[in-house]
Amino acid sequence: MPSGQPTRRDECDGTLSSSERSERGHGSDAPVPKLEQTSPSEALIELAELFENGPCPYVVLALDGRVVRANRAFLTLSGMAAEAVTTWRFQKLLTSAGSIFYETQILPALHLFGVRNEVALDVVQRQTGRVPVLANFSLRYDGEGKASGILVVLLEASERRLYEKDLLNSRRAAEQVSEVVLHSSDAIARISTSDVIESWNNGGEQMFGYAAGEAIGRGFAELIFPGEQSVEVEHARALLVQGKVFTKETVGRHKDGRNVAVSLTVTPHMEAPGTLVAYSAIIRNDSSRKLAERALIQSEKLAAVGRLASSIAHEINNPLESVTNLIFLARQCAISSEQQAYLDSADEELRRVSIIASQTLRFHRQLSKPQAISCTDLFSTVLSVYQGRLRNSSISVEKLKRAKQPVSCFEGDLRQVLSNLFTNAIDAMPTGGRLMLRSREGRDWKSGKTGLLLTVADTGTGMTETTKAHLFEAFYTTKGIGGTGLGLWISTEIMERHQGRITIRSSQNELHRGTVAIVFLPFDVAN
Repeated sequence: MPSGQPTRRDECDGTLSSSERSERGHGSDAPVPKLEQTSPSEALIELAELFENGPCPYVVLALDGRVVRANRAFLTLSGMAAEAVTTWRFQKLLTSAGSIFYETQILPALHLFGVRNEVALDVVQRQTGRVPVLANFSLRYDGEGKASGILVVLLEASERRLYEKDLLNSRRAAEQVSEVVLHSSDAIARISTSDVIESWNNGGEQMFGYAAGEAIGRGFAELIFPGEQSVEVEHARALLVQGKVFTKETVGRHKDGRNVAVSLTVTPHMEAPGTLVAYSAIIRNDSSRKLAERALIQSEKLAAVGRLASSIAHEINNPLESVTNLIFLARQCAISSEQQAYLDSADEELRRVSIIASQTLRFHRQLSKPQAISCTDLFSTVLSVYQGRLRNSSISVEKLKRAKQPVSCFEGDLRQVLSNLFTNAIDAMPTGGRLMLRSREGRDWKSGKTGLLLTVADTGTGMTETTKAHLFEAFYTTKGIGGTGLGLWISTEIMERHQGRITIRSSQNELHRGTVAIVFLPFDVAN
């Protein structure tokens, strides 16, 4: 026998020759497991048993899809009797969409590649309806190598389909949450235990000016919290390690260096056994709320001052009347002309004080219904209150009152509007100037209504383009701590209630510097 060929004994007892052991990498003494030998008839019986009672549905198809043979698991899956199943084609056991998919997609690929694995289909069972399966297809060949049939193994996938559905729903929910976080107006960031930013949303970019690419990878506290606030945020890690939430109202730092009032909430993310793996920060811009709070406090102060001024004006009326009477009696006893002059001067000043007290009361009191009032009364009322400031600031007043027809309005509201315009004009002329008051009847070019036009013009410093752009916004002021930024905003609302409007022009040109405010109030304003 040629060298290297296995002997009969090698074939029968499952051992290999020395040359084959050398070629397959086994040492000469390596043990080789022996295969249990069965007779051909026994092997056929075992294969038939495996086919018939196997745990998976197994079916043999003709090339046209006709069922040639099916095992017990397939009969159970399809709900068909053994004698009836061979009269059906495999396509009829599928849904209509599955049948089309089988004909147009599975068969062409099967003839091209010989196999198709893990194809998701639904078998229509008569009793329970659809049963999801994963199908594995392979071609069966005859002795000449030609395709003679199709072997199909089915795996029931009900639980897998439910798992995939739950997984898809969870993924969709996670994507929705991620989308909400990404587009939130609050700054939301995920930070590692080493204080490095790992995620950064659009709110963070809008609030602090850093794009995600600029923020990710940088230190959280160092990036957006200046000085003492940075140290404070770093100290919060002691609470986070204990699983506690850290909250604080503090100040953040924008990319351009300005400060931003914020409320900060930092939440730890823990893993068993109580290990901090990361933390998230939610930062809300509190600048508007802080401004609103300051404005509310300022408004309350102004209201309290107004009530106090009204009370004082009311209380001094009686003493003023008494002093006026005493001056009248003193005039009767005065001997010299010099004494008479002093008493006349005192009487004049007392009358002015009485007018101011009366006007102060009128500012505080509000009528419940609109009343007819002339432009002369409106200007005179406000001028009497600011006469002292105008004189002390060396501001001259020029009046041109051409309007004759009275207008129906809430007098207190209109006095407030004019008072705000007078105050702004006086503040714009700290070293003196001219205050020009004009009134005339005119027409609003927007609405076409006729009404009263009141003009308040000054020769002050004028406004910048930035100031003009934000002129009627709430809380915007150029007066620092002395201003609330509410005067023109409230005046605009008052004019809207009266169906009127305010127009303001301003210039800083040396040749015609100053500001002109025009108030339009229609005659036919609704009550």
